[in-house]
Amino acid sequence: MSYSTGKASGKVSLAGSAKVPTLSGRVVLREGVVYVQNYVQNSETTDGKTGEEDDQVVEVGPALGLNGVDVKFQNDLSVVFPYVMNVGVEGGIKLNGDSSTPMPTGRVDLTDGTINLVTTRLKVKRDSNNYAVFSGDLMPLVEFTLENQGLTMHVRQTRADKWSSALEVKDKSSDNSLDERHWIGVVADRLDLEHDQLAE
Repeated sequence: MSYSTGKASGKVSLAGSAKVPTLSGRVVLREGVVYVQNYVQNSETTDGKTGEEDDQVVEVGPALGLNGVDVKFQNDLSVVFPYVMNVGVEGGIKLNGDSSTPMPTGRVDLTDGTINLVTTRLKVKRDSNNYAVFSGDLMPLVEFTLENQGLTMHVRQTRADKWSSALEVKDKSSDNSLDERHWIGVVADRLDLEHDQLAE
C-alpha cells in the first residue's frame, strides 16, 4: 500500500471500454514524498494458514489496464517507509499489465537519505551504485551501499528478496568484515517493529 504528497504533472488518457478500461500516458512526480507501507505477513498461524490468507482482497470493479504508463521521479522526491527509511529517488518506470498485476520496467536510483535500525542510523553512500532495476515484475534487482562513521553495509547486485545473501558489512576502522548474520537479524527485527507500530 502506498500514497504520496507533492507535485505531479503530465498527460494521461483512458481508452478501452467500461469493462476493460486502459490507461496510458506520462506522469512526473516531484518535490514530494511517496509513503510505502507493507502489511504482508508470511508467518504461519496456529491453524497452518499463512497471515496472507487472513486478508481478503475485495475487487470493487474491473482492473485498470496499464499501457506503457511512463512514471518519472524528479526534483527532491523521497520514498518513506515509516519508522525505517527515508531516501531520495530519481529515474522512472514504465507500467504495463493492469492495476492488480502491474509489470514495471525501468530504473530508480537512490540519491541520498537514511535507514533507521533503532540503535544504528545509516546513510546512503552517494559515490556508490544505489539503484533498483525493474524488469517486468514487482521484485527488482537492487544494489546499494549504506554507511555511518563506524561501518559500511553493502548489498551486492541481487534480487530484492535475496538481499540477505548478498550482504557485506565492514568495520571502517579496520576494514575487517563483520558478522553479517547479526545485521540480517537487526534489519529483520526492525521490519517486525515497524509492522507492530503501524498496527497499533
